[in-house]
Formats: sequence, structure tokens, C-alpha cells
Amino acid sequence: MIAIGHWLAPDQPPGILQSLLFVHHLQSKRANMSRTISSLMQPIVWSVGMDATVAEVETLLSARHLSWVPVTEPVRGEAVGVISASDIVQFHAQNRDAATSHAWQMCTYKPIVADLDTPIDKVAALMVERGVHHVVVTGRDGMVGIVSSLDFVRTFAAEDRSAQVVTAAPSA
Repeated sequence: MIAIGHWLAPDQPPGILQSLLFVHHLQSKRANMSRTISSLMQPIVWSVGMDATVAEVETLLSARHLSWVPVTEPVRGEAVGVISASDIVQFHAQNRDAATSHAWQMCTYKPIVADLDTPIDKVAALMVERGVHHVVVTGRDGMVGIVSSLDFVRTFAAEDRSAQVVTAAPSA
């Protein structure tokens, strides 16, 4: 929340400029929640097949600095699950063999899959409801992008920073 007019004396009402900036900020928040998930997504570049070994998944995550990757079925290439860095940590905590275990054996099945035009507020609500941090975005030709909870944070944090910079100037 932004405190418009926080630099004013407590008994002095905010000026017109501060009030307009606050209204703009609220409208911007409302507009963001009506945006579609495609506005937040990262284009999908990497995925792994169900038969990839866990060692191969680890190599991909490490080499490409990824925190998660969709697991795809071989026929249509649809996402059937996801593997995250925390899944890899849990895998190793169980002393399992990465060279002989496969992605299908450890992925989290039934990921959230959202169409490009799905409103971000609906995706966010579903992520919270299911307690997940990753979403696969699809279009006509299958997987087209990915979204993580960090993408939401980056979007709203950047917006808040820019609004605070604009509203932090003292009034004249």
C-alpha cells in the first residue's frame, strides 16, 4: 500500500496531485488483475521427457539456471508434470539414484495448465488454492510459456517501486 501524502503534516489533506497519483495506482492494480497470464509468462524454452533420467534433469536445471521444468509426454508433448529444484533436493534426501531414476518417477503430476487468455487473478487464485508455484501456459500449438510465483512478485514489486518513486516527492 502506498501512503499518499505521507510527507504532509497530519492535519493537512493530500494535494490534488497526490490524490490523482493514488487513484492512478489503484486503477493500475485493478488493470493488472484483469491482464491475461500471457503478459507474465516466460516463453517456454526447456522441458524434459518422461523418460529423462533425474541426472539429465539436474544437468539441465543447473546448466540453464532453472528452478523448475515441465515434464512432457512423448506423443503430443503435453505437460504431464513438473520437476522443481526442491523436488531434486527431496529426491536426494531419499538417497535415490539419479542415473537410474526417471522424470516420470519423481515429477509432480497434473500441473496447473492455463490458456494464454486466462486472467492472471484466476491463475493466482488457483495457484494459492493448490499450493503450487508453477504454471504451464498453452496456446493453439501446445506449451508456449511458463509462469512461476516469482513472475507475479516481480510484476507487482516493480509496479510498487515505480509508484513509490512517483509519490515520494514532496509536494510544492
